[in-house]
Amino acid sequence: MTWVKRFIVFLVVGFALFYLIAYPEAAASAVRAIFHSLAVVLRSILIFFQSLPLPNQPTLSVTETTSAGVSLIPAAATFSSKWITDPVPGIGRIAGDRASSQASTICRGVAL
Repeated sequence: MTWVKRFIVFLVVGFALFYLIAYPEAAASAVRAIFHSLAVVLRSILIFFQSLPLPNQPTLSVTETTSAGVSLIPAAATFSSKWITDPVPGIGRIAGDRASSQASTICRGVAL
């Protein structure tokens, strides 16, 4: 089994040497791309570990991390009965306990 591994390594090294000799500019570009990718990965790992809190360092709450305690989370949309609603033409009313229009427009002139 070891002769198979040695043969595969021989083929890979032989191909790499052939590629370096036959296409030096493309080989240099490939090596540059590999090292650039490794640099990006290592930089991301470094940033991740730097962002972790130290063991004795207290963590900040959301309120402490925002400016003057202002929440950055937007409020959920709410509906108000103050809006003028018009029934939508062509859609009838539901009979029985649920007697209301199936849909209504928020502003006049939307369903013209």
